[in-house]
Amino acid sequence: GLPVAGVGFGLAAAYGGAASPLAPAACWATLRSLDLPVGLLYPWDSLLLEAGALATLLPPLPPLTSAVATAAAPHPWVGFAFRWLLFRLMVGFGKKKFVGTSLKHSCYVKNFLIGQPIPSPIGWLAYRAPLPLFQAALVVMFVVECVAPFFLFAGGAYRQGAALLIAALMVGIQAGGNFGHFNLLTIVLCAG
Repeated sequence: GLPVAGVGFGLAAAYGGAASPLAPAACWATLRSLDLPVGLLYPWDSLLLEAGALATLLPPLPPLTSAVATAAAPHPWVGFAFRWLLFRLMVGFGKKKFVGTSLKHSCYVKNFLIGQPIPSPIGWLAYRAPLPLFQAALVVMFVVECVAPFFLFAGGAYRQGAALLIAALMVGIQAGGNFGHFNLLTIVLCAG
């Protein structure tokens, strides 16, 4: 019953209007109540829980029947909190990949393509690419995960560039396999 209730609360949040202010909190509480019974222990589960908690601080949406716009701008600290979440996510993944490695560990991307959850046909084909391509991809991944997140706190074009790099990485990962909502949620965080 909890997943069905969560879907209902999600629809209420998306519809907006009178139900909108409490719907994100109800969605988050529903997901949080599944934490122990289901065992939400993967990084994408934690990302969803924390992004859901931050979403409760966003202003309610206007009713779906009205013009497409936000009712009010979120507080600047809420925007900072979403950028901080994206920063911690990307630097955390970069730290896990690159701390304690050396240049001789240049096949991470190749092993990732075949070892990820449900590799796609694109991932299966990319697995057969030449080694220099994987080495170049690893350099790009290092820049996106370990350098670009710092520019999320800069202004203007720097922030937009960092967000575009992170979103492009997520599109590439999603093209090679299936991480479900993780890549989509990360792209949504880049929009903020």
